[in-house]
Amino acid sequence: MKIDFYPRAVEKTLSEIRTKHPTLKSTGSSIVAQTIIDKVRTKLLACPTDELKKIALDLIPEEIKACVYLLNEQEVSLKAVEVILQRPRKGVLIDAWKRWIQTYPGPPKLEDVVRGLIEKFGTETLIERAVAPKYVSEWLMESRLSSGILSHYHRLKRDSRLDAYLFTSNVKEEDRLFYAVWHRLLTTGTGDQLLHESPERILMEFMKPTTGGADKQSYCRHYLNVLKKQALWQESILNFIAKRYGRPSNQGQIEDAFWSGIDEGVKGEFLKWYISKQIADFFEGERANFWRYFVHIRTVCDVRNILNGNGFMLDFGSFGVVEFKAIGNAAYVYPKDIFKRYWNTAHRYATPGDFKDRAKTVSSRFWDGRITHPSGWQPHAKELIEKLIKSI
Repeated sequence: MKIDFYPRAVEKTLSEIRTKHPTLKSTGSSIVAQTIIDKVRTKLLACPTDELKKIALDLIPEEIKACVYLLNEQEVSLKAVEVILQRPRKGVLIDAWKRWIQTYPGPPKLEDVVRGLIEKFGTETLIERAVAPKYVSEWLMESRLSSGILSHYHRLKRDSRLDAYLFTSNVKEEDRLFYAVWHRLLTTGTGDQLLHESPERILMEFMKPTTGGADKQSYCRHYLNVLKKQALWQESILNFIAKRYGRPSNQGQIEDAFWSGIDEGVKGEFLKWYISKQIADFFEGERANFWRYFVHIRTVCDVRNILNGNGFMLDFGSFGVVEFKAIGNAAYVYPKDIFKRYWNTAHRYATPGDFKDRAKTVSSRFWDGRITHPSGWQPHAKELIEKLIKSI
């Protein structure tokens, strides 16, 4: 009796293999010699349709198998199907199944042959020859094999992850079916289904050299739109998205076309993460926590690194703040028009002094428009910024 066993070490081992041998593939070879395939092609091309039954009876087993490799050739594919179904053989089913898995979805006629032979012989031959798992019939219940595999995998509700499941189901990473199942997960999977896989493994699929640009875009869009919230997103995946597609616009700036496929609420959530990360990368400790509070309540519209990493600008929409990395520099708070002028010309300036003009700050009778950082500065500064948000 075959026992379903999903060793926990499989996933770790597969990950190590991918890391150390990223291009390692099983080359394999055709089961049927090319000379036989060529010979059968010639016979089928020369054979009138009404004589196919006779030629099918005359072909030896290896020649019938050769028909599997002609199913993708338009000139002879219909004849090859007819020959295979006239002389159904279990060995041909095994060859056709292997080829279907390797080339999935393959030519439509190949799937027709596989399903036709399974209808005659059942799936026992595939299971006995260990080319398919005992639950293969459940895979075939859906119109798409990749969907059937993913549905069965998720119905199991086990701790093992998709790679381990495919590995124990005789689907190899070099098989196109492996790609198709992962593609299906990353473009149609639910939030819970995505969260079941490790973020490192998902990111690995994003970054594969064989993953095309359109697939990368689809995967990233689906990931953001389905999980929706920063609390469910993984930093490593967000970093990949930000590096590849930049950040969404919130004030009419130019943005990558990628963002047109992202829900507006999700774009706002990503922007909040992006701004928070920029703040955390620039500030340390109490100043980072102070400004991130305003990001969290969605009052910071945008941020910008200036002075080669020695300065930082925070855009609140109706006003803006210029902060500096070096201790001893106060933050300068400017009204919208002055701040935008600094924002647009920041690349021209080389020193903190170029951004300091106390005469143009948002000042009042009791405040000169600067935020200094003595011990315990945060409560008073928070009160000042909140008053500005409400009053301007």
